[in-house]
Amino acid sequence: LVTLSAYESTPIKDILMEVSVLSGIDIEIDPSIDANIILRVTDKPLREVINRIARLANVRYSMRNGVLMVENDTPYIENYSVNILNLIRSSEGEISVNTSVLSSSVGSGGESGGGDSLSSGSSNAISLESDGDIWTSIEAGLNNIINSSSNEEENSTISRNISINRQAGLISIMGTSVQHADARDYLNKIIKQASSQVLIEAKILEIALDDQYAAGINWNGIFRSQGITVTGDFSTG
Repeated sequence: LVTLSAYESTPIKDILMEVSVLSGIDIEIDPSIDANIILRVTDKPLREVINRIARLANVRYSMRNGVLMVENDTPYIENYSVNILNLIRSSEGEISVNTSVLSSSVGSGGESGGGDSLSSGSSNAISLESDGDIWTSIEAGLNNIINSSSNEEENSTISRNISINRQAGLISIMGTSVQHADARDYLNKIIKQASSQVLIEAKILEIALDDQYAAGINWNGIFRSQGITVTGDFSTG
């Protein structure tokens, strides 16, 4: 547990050194870090204190062989595995209704076949189209997430910071630790939701059958060919 106070704008290096003394851990600080923060913590776990300092000062840290290493949060590359098939789903459908109530053509002499045409009816058609490309949606979502946590200078290189291999299900992102945390949370939710979805395709078919599709044995024909007479109706097979 760590307790310390910095009521005035204090260099982060001084605060980190104080944390090192209070917690008894070794520390290495990037000399290029130049940030001041105001902080007060009371009996808080070391990891929580370090997280708060890193967030305020825009730095990142790691533990290596028991040594706390703190550096500027510059962009770095991290690869993410996304086990989603590279499929693009599309479907089209059309529903049409044609109602004809009256249709006639009357000539000048009262005979049909010429003259004015009179018709009454309606025709309606509904076309349905849908497309599903989850990888395009994932890429757009990642771009929006990284854009929201980038400054204007970084926004111009966003398209080069995200690389997606759809066939291998691999996404490579270059960003800060904050951007990676947001991207990781987004991808975890996408994978969870996508893995719980099921694609169901239903088709309604109307089939009309008549006598030519009948199957069975024509007993009457067999009896006639053999000269056999049987009492009963076997026409239905």
